[in-house]
Amino acid sequence: MCSPIRYVVPVFLFLATAVALLPAALAGRPCGTFAIVPTPDPGSSSNALIGVAAVGDGTAWAVGSQSGNGTTGLILYYDGAGWSEVDIPAEAEGISFGAIGNTPEGEVWMVGTRPHTVYEVEVIWLRARDGAIDRVDSFTQGGGPVDVSASAADNVWGVSGGMWSTDQGGYANRFNGTDWETMQLPAPYGYRNDPQGIFAAGPDDVWIVGLGGASKNHWEGYVQHWNGTSWERVPTPVDGQDLIFFESIDGSGPDDIWISGHVNYVEDLLLHWDGSSWSRHAGLARPEPLEDVAAPAPDNAWASPYSQTPGTPFFRFDGESWVEGSVVEVPGAQTVNWRDLSRAGDCEVWSAGSYHDGTTHHTLVARMVGTALTVGRSASEAGPDETHLSWTELPGIPAYDVVSGDLRTLLGAAGDYSAATTECHADNHPGTEMTIVDAVAAGEAHWYLTRGESSSGPLSYDAGDAGQAASRDTGIEAAVGACPPG
Repeated sequence: MCSPIRYVVPVFLFLATAVALLPAALAGRPCGTFAIVPTPDPGSSSNALIGVAAVGDGTAWAVGSQSGNGTTGLILYYDGAGWSEVDIPAEAEGISFGAIGNTPEGEVWMVGTRPHTVYEVEVIWLRARDGAIDRVDSFTQGGGPVDVSASAADNVWGVSGGMWSTDQGGYANRFNGTDWETMQLPAPYGYRNDPQGIFAAGPDDVWIVGLGGASKNHWEGYVQHWNGTSWERVPTPVDGQDLIFFESIDGSGPDDIWISGHVNYVEDLLLHWDGSSWSRHAGLARPEPLEDVAAPAPDNAWASPYSQTPGTPFFRFDGESWVEGSVVEVPGAQTVNWRDLSRAGDCEVWSAGSYHDGTTHHTLVARMVGTALTVGRSASEAGPDETHLSWTELPGIPAYDVVSGDLRTLLGAAGDYSAATTECHADNHPGTEMTIVDAVAAGEAHWYLTRGESSSGPLSYDAGDAGQAASRDTGIEAAVGACPPG
């Protein structure tokens, strides 16, 4: 029996003959979904991650802090199978991490600070590649980096705030492949200028977003652009409005850039750059302040809420509008705080942060990968038609259910997959491929669906209750009689 597993691999693949019948409502489906990747908690009293960098080869790095006998920095490395703690180099002892980012070539830069003087901090940059930290650089300035972006290994940028009137515009740090250089940013406002995010589209195409104010109670978002020679402020549709908070910026290229943030912590804020101007986009019907944004492709962007109660969804841009995306259930969590998003390719996004179980904070990482379900057909004079299915493995999912049905029934059922499911092909199937004998005849409209089986252990997915509110259940289960509940 194919049990109604609550964690569903959300890629639906239709035979080529059925593609023309695919309704518009299904065309904008996400290429994957987020699943928790268990992380260690080395601190005895509190643990949290503030950033993650996905390399693109299935590995990733994350930074944060741990507490027990004092608070220290924390570095984690994901080798493709699991997370482990990495020792902080002696040159960086005492570091407090502020940001992490990756280059297209697969290098990762982590940055933090430690005290230096009353006027300056020591900024420490650590580079990792091929699974190990291989470079440590340090210098002093009036503030520590809060974000990292790179368009190439020789064009790595960090953005920092300033602490005093002489540097109140903040700083931009740039690594040219050999050395670091520092430039002071112009100050758009007289009282407050707090850079929050940076996106490097190229050596002469760098964007910074921040929070500014002319007085103590004035908060206004601002955007600055580096053209290779100088920084200039770029107007946005919300210029002049108070209580505007720009938190993050990212793009898939120079003509597809997103800013995420919020209006006074109660309303989402999403701006888009199309190569010529900024425009504001509507978020979800339910307002939600946003923390971070990642834009893997023009028709695929993700934004994470500023702070969550369990069950709050990520935002997803489907090429036309922002819609409700994945809900990542965190067992035992009373509050969830997703701090950072990192993209690696068109359909791989990581998120890092922490959750609180009522007693302490725990590290938290989720990963979205594409399921890449593919179909092939074969025919033999000695046997029936066969359909071969293969799909990409999802982290932490050991086995899969495979169901299918008539696409015409699905189209007429307004997305009711339960009613449209007519066959159960596999239950708790190991591996990521299978061959179906006596398959539907070529030319008929048919769809296939793979569903991730339950896994066990901390922070894993379980069957849950089909009726539970805000669960990981997408509402898809096989029709009774074909794939009855088990």
